Amino acid sequence: MSASLSGAVYAIVGFSAPFGLAPRIAPPLFLARCLAVWLFTALILFFLDDPLAVLALSGLVLLVLAPSDSLQRLGFFFIAVPCLPAYLQVYLPFPGINWLIMLTYYKVVVFFVLVPILFRSSPQGNHRGDFSVADASVVIYIILTVALVTVSMGPTAGPRFLIDQLLVLGIPYFVLSRTIRSQEDFDFCFRAILFVSLILASIAIIATLKQWDFYRLKEPPSVFSIPDIRSGLIRIAVTANTHSLGYHLALGFLFLEYLKGALTLGTLRLWLFRGMLLAGLVSTDSRGAMLALAVAIFVYVVIMVRKAFIRWGLLLSLATAIIAGGLWLITTEDASGVDAYNSVGYRQLLLQISIQHILENPVFGDLHFLLDPKFGVLLQGQGIIDITNFYLQVALCFGLVGLALFGAIFAPTLLGLTRTIARSAAARSDDRDRIRKISALLLSATAGWFVLVVTTSDVALTLHLGLILIAMSRAMLRLEASQPVAKVKRDDRTPSLRGFAYRVIRPEGSAGGTG
Repeated sequence: MSASLSGAVYAIVGFSAPFGLAPRIAPPLFLARCLAVWLFTALILFFLDDPLAVLALSGLVLLVLAPSDSLQRLGFFFIAVPCLPAYLQVYLPFPGINWLIMLTYYKVVVFFVLVPILFRSSPQGNHRGDFSVADASVVIYIILTVALVTVSMGPTAGPRFLIDQLLVLGIPYFVLSRTIRSQEDFDFCFRAILFVSLILASIAIIATLKQWDFYRLKEPPSVFSIPDIRSGLIRIAVTANTHSLGYHLALGFLFLEYLKGALTLGTLRLWLFRGMLLAGLVSTDSRGAMLALAVAIFVYVVIMVRKAFIRWGLLLSLATAIIAGGLWLITTEDASGVDAYNSVGYRQLLLQISIQHILENPVFGDLHFLLDPKFGVLLQGQGIIDITNFYLQVALCFGLVGLALFGAIFAPTLLGLTRTIARSAAARSDDRDRIRKISALLLSATAGWFVLVVTTSDVALTLHLGLILIAMSRAMLRLEASQPVAKVKRDDRTPSLRGFAYRVIRPEGSAGGTG
């Protein structure tokens, strides 16, 4: 049996298993479309050698199979994105400037599945024109980064980077944040993400048992195609990389815990799915993804505590621990002995050198930072300098202004989620309690992603995972704003930090008034 045929067989067995284990997780016709897209893309990948032909035929498959309903297209998008490996890259030629765009499968999926949603009219009463601080930050961030790339790399680089940013950031964010309009829509999206996580987990388990990451069979020979082995086992990446695959499975675990009541899986299948997702996570050996899952679970549990002073006390404890860890990493002389693979020591050296370079180029960064001699000590045996920190990657390339704008995409929305959680907890109704749980789930999952990107850069599905979380969070704020909340009198016996501070500053019985 040839390697291509063997890889195709293992892939089909892997992604077919969840379709049999969870046949009622979504409408049958929708699941049939999803099975077909995984089947056809696998056959195309394993039996064609030309990357352009693989991407072109896969685009045709997406065009034919994508549902017409906008919400189902979103679910289809979630499930189709990991169908093909991230290493598939082709430079599309363009007259006069050599090439226009580096085509990847992710961009193909966005173009054929999400772009058509942009041209559909929104339902009456749905205000797609609402523009938040986060929305404005996305637009300004794209404009700034395109301008910096144009100035630094020439006029031909600008249009290329603009198309790239629109396809990987702008279009997914605005389509997702505008298309999800109800609690049922959120449940459907969570089901889709859970389902594709089960597919990835199933493939990862088979690849681990076989000790062959077969979805990487056609990866071009390079230092990146050499299998990464730890403790005698290959670290599995499937179609992503180890870190983003690991956190994708972690998201599946979080969404499974949220959906377990609605799915009526039964005890056996529930524990089977938990085991599959955790086993897949272990197969990646991504400590960053494991830590991110632990933080996400901790944040969710804390958020669901109704006592405000307990909740804030636990969150401040977590923040203190994270800050203390960061300060230790910056100030300690040598952390190379912390682990056997020196990954902590490498990250410490990367952080120290990067901070020095950012302070030298604080405003708009330096797109050519790798040419600076001080980064030479970070050169690894594979001949690469691995920027294993997404925050540093943004700050080095686009400065503190770029990092602040990127943070502004997240911060206002997450603060809005905290207010939504507080208002929903005060309302004490079934409908508002469901909104509270969804908001807490999105907030905690995003907190986990913040931890993940401390350990990895913008590769494979890393940005995709953060983007879908913040876009769905923005959709939740728009949904919550459309639902009036009855005024609820605060129970004076339930203290809050604000009330405690007010009573300390102005004790009961003191004179009031506006003066």
